[in-house]
Parts: sequence; C-alpha cells; structure tokens
Amino acid sequence: MRLKQNIKNNFYKTKKDIFQSIDGTMKNTNDISIIIPNLVSVNIEDSSKFSSLLCKKFPEIEANLNLISKTQLGTNQYITLITNKHKSQVVCANMFCKHPKGKYNRMLDYGALSACMLHLRANAKNMASNLDKNVQIHSAKFGTGFAGGDWRTISNLINDIWARDFTCFIYEPANV
Repeated sequence: MRLKQNIKNNFYKTKKDIFQSIDGTMKNTNDISIIIPNLVSVNIEDSSKFSSLLCKKFPEIEANLNLISKTQLGTNQYITLITNKHKSQVVCANMFCKHPKGKYNRMLDYGALSACMLHLRANAKNMASNLDKNVQIHSAKFGTGFAGGDWRTISNLINDIWARDFTCFIYEPANV
C-alpha cells in the first residue's frame, strides 16, 4: 500500500487499513505513541461509520461515551486503549464537535472542531514530553460525510494545527 503526501498537505493520505497500521506500528516500534481522533456529536447516538467501527474494536470507547450525560461542543475526552511493554500508548480522543442531526444545515461545527484539534495538539505535546515518545496522529478522513464539512477546510486545519508538529496519517473512508 502506498502513502501519498503532496505539496499542499503536510500529512499522509493512505488507503491502508487504519487498525492494521496502528497494530503494525505498535508491534514494530518502541518509541511511538498514537492518538486516534474520533469526531463525536453531543448526541452520542449520531455516530459516524468510523466511530461505530472504533467502538466495535475498542468497546471501552463506547462505555466511556455512555458515562457522559451532557458535554459541550469543543471539548475532548481521552481514553487510553493500549499500553505496550515499551510504554507506548494508543489513545482515542473523542472530539465533541458535531451538532445533533437536524439542528443545523450541517452537523460539523468548525469552531468546536478547531478547539478540539488545538486541545488534542496540546495533549499530544504533553504526551510526547511525559512519555519521551514521538506522537503520531492516525485518523479516518473526517467531517465530510453526514457531518457536512468541506474537506479543503478540514485539511487546512489538519495542516495548521497538527501536521506542523506531528506525523499525521489520514485514512480513506473505504479503509477504516
């Protein structure tokens, strides 16, 4: 499988399977920790295909989402999913940046998305410092399906907020 990085983006788009890539990274390196962003609606039932797959692979994500009775747009919830023998971690970042279905013309709230992305960046920097590990962000291509966002805007946010500091992999929807 190929990784594609073009001049416009500082992140890698790939057609690999996100879960296989994360498993391979965790097995083959001892100096990398991974954050998986998961865009979530304040109405937990409005989950994306990727969010459903993520909850199926890691049931603790859904269990933690169900603990939240009410959350605000622009906040994140972090769940450690895996810690290997080298203390490398895989962490899910539930990013609450989507309105409930039908409330507005699109579910995605760009202000909340930006706040969540900035919080994730700060958390990733702390994680890198505290664990003495490189941090990578592995994400499904997000915000463009039912959420109604524009990929050009979202990819610019990824470049501006994450890709300047971290290696980012964006997985095509058919491979998540």
